Amino acid sequence: MAPQHYAISEAAVLLSALICLVALLRGDKPLAAVAAGLLGLASAIGVVRFGTGRIEPLKAVHQLVSQLGGLTAMGLMAAQFIVAMAPEASRRRIEWASLGLIALSVTVAGLAPIAGPAIGASWLITLMVAVWILAKDRPLPQAAGAVAVAALMLVNALLVRKSAHMTPGFSWHLYHGIVSVWLLGVSGLCLKLKKPGLT
Repeated sequence: MAPQHYAISEAAVLLSALICLVALLRGDKPLAAVAAGLLGLASAIGVVRFGTGRIEPLKAVHQLVSQLGGLTAMGLMAAQFIVAMAPEASRRRIEWASLGLIALSVTVAGLAPIAGPAIGASWLITLMVAVWILAKDRPLPQAAGAVAVAALMLVNALLVRKSAHMTPGFSWHLYHGIVSVWLLGVSGLCLKLKKPGLT
């Protein structure tokens, strides 16, 4: 049974998500705002689950929202950057096409959970490529820094989550800490979006 202190890092993600949600809504970045909201929802359930000791009763719903909500959030965040690359006249169509792909990917992950990590990685790689395209005209250190921020979540998922080289508690807190940093960082990049690239 997981200890109650797991709620601390869930609360950190929740706080980061709330900050990003408000900022992204004010900045007219609706797809990214929904992404932040979904991550916040998953963390809110985690805070209640671990903070109240209802670890087993809330396990299924927490895992479901964390996995499928997190996957949806990755797709939405990538989509926000993809839309920014499109010509103004095409943005609405690109937005709807992106939402369709996200819905398809979440459906596949729901029916075949084993595919979830690969689909999530695909969205994160898409995000990294989009960030690079939008930032490539900036000085190299700035562009590389932007891509590094976008890449944090992929590195986190591959190397930190459930790492065999860390204790479960340390892995849990480090993973959620990096999620918080990634969300704040990518949201910050998102708020800089302005054609033809990152300002």
